[in-house]
Amino acid sequence: MPSLQLVDPTGFIQGELQKSIDLVSFGLQAAEKLEVDSLTIPGTLFHLTPARNKVMEVEEARGEFRVWVLGNGLRDCVDAVGPTLEWARKVCFIWTREGEVSVNEDGTLHLSAHLTGKEWNEQLVREGAEFEFWPLRRKLAFLNESYGLRTPGVSDQVMSISYARNCLTHRRGVVGPEDIRDNATDRFVVYWKKMELTVMCPRIMYQPLWDSGCGTVGNCNPYDPLTPFSSSLMKSPAESGKRKRGTTRSRRIMAYLARRRSAHPVMMR
Repeated sequence: MPSLQLVDPTGFIQGELQKSIDLVSFGLQAAEKLEVDSLTIPGTLFHLTPARNKVMEVEEARGEFRVWVLGNGLRDCVDAVGPTLEWARKVCFIWTREGEVSVNEDGTLHLSAHLTGKEWNEQLVREGAEFEFWPLRRKLAFLNESYGLRTPGVSDQVMSISYARNCLTHRRGVVGPEDIRDNATDRFVVYWKKMELTVMCPRIMYQPLWDSGCGTVGNCNPYDPLTPFSSSLMKSPAESGKRKRGTTRSRRIMAYLARRRSAHPVMMR
């Protein structure tokens, strides 16, 4: 009897996210430390310059690369959601067939079930081809209605980040009318989970470290920046400007901890 090895959807998306994180980390570190004499592709015999008036200087390219690699990392993370849901659909379909379940020596489950060629072609092949092009919200609804697979609690955040990916891919990050989904504000809203930090010391239970307040580490609250129509999601270094020294969140945290260290022991949890 032929055996079918299914991919774990959770493990698949975890691997894709880790790959994006590693590549973005490598790219940002390379942009910070790598010394480049000229912008030529290594290992090539000649270098094409289709627009001489648009050629970047090395430092300009270094700054633009940081924005570029972050945007591509975001796109890769969002693009991994589709194949993950497709593997979830296949797993749900296979494990809803009638059959016998046994436990392997390594603790994994083995299903012995009968699957006809018609079921394979219609449910796995043909439906899979259609499923691939469905919008993300429709995919989640299908899995919930067909197999009782509960929609994740962060689905709204994933949806909004997916819309940001579409804006980056199809409109180079410039917010257009098709991106505006909040009629009340006429803005493009992106949601994600933010982490907040609590500093514990003998006399202070909750000490705000930044303007947004603080909570317990691991307590993630929604964060929803608004992007106006016709503005860009990914700001280039020239557009963003240089940040003043000492104004970043991490510097404020370290400054606060340094002030408290001499008076009271500080614990983070």
